[in-house]
Amino acid sequence: MEEAYAIQDRVLAELARGERATAWKVSPPRAGAVPLASPVPPSGVHRSPVCLAAGARTILGIEAEVAFRFREAPPLGANNVAEMAHSIGEALVLIELCETRLADWDEASTLWKLADFQSHGAFVLGTGTANWRAIDFGGQEAIVTVNGAVVARGVGSHPSGDPSALLPWAADHCARRGMPLAAGDVVTLGSWTGMTALAAGDEALAVFPGIGEARLALAR
Repeated sequence: MEEAYAIQDRVLAELARGERATAWKVSPPRAGAVPLASPVPPSGVHRSPVCLAAGARTILGIEAEVAFRFREAPPLGANNVAEMAHSIGEALVLIELCETRLADWDEASTLWKLADFQSHGAFVLGTGTANWRAIDFGGQEAIVTVNGAVVARGVGSHPSGDPSALLPWAADHCARRGMPLAAGDVVTLGSWTGMTALAAGDEALAVFPGIGEARLALAR
């Protein structure tokens, strides 16, 4: 895992060209494991609505997620999200475009996928709410449409139940890697509806009622 993160660091340095990462991807842990994290190059973060070129991307699909934006640097060593709640500004809807740089993604190990920024291609940041404490994550609905048709829907379907519970771990992880979170930074915490196929020419919409929405189109 240390080697996978070292590869991330080197590739990030090439892609970011001196800019600090302002967004992070954190994947919920599998049984008996720890969460996984990836910094996102600033060039890969977009505001909704956005149209992105498909180009030479090896597109895997999209994921609908709830992210959190910090209004100030979070405290380190928090035991739970309540101890860092004052530093969280809002929850917002995020679409992740998933792609890979690996030639054999289907057969690649978890560590190689981690080194590949956990199959990250781009983030699309949508609307959100500052009243994130009132969200009932156990009953939260998530809806994904492609070209106007509903293709995925879930209720309380985040793997961790409450994604905000992963934020203390994320803050400590970023700090240990020498990239501490700061005001304005965004952390997203995993898909609610799995991966949805998307192709050039498609338009996708992710809606989390009571939180917000995000839109992404892929140019032909």
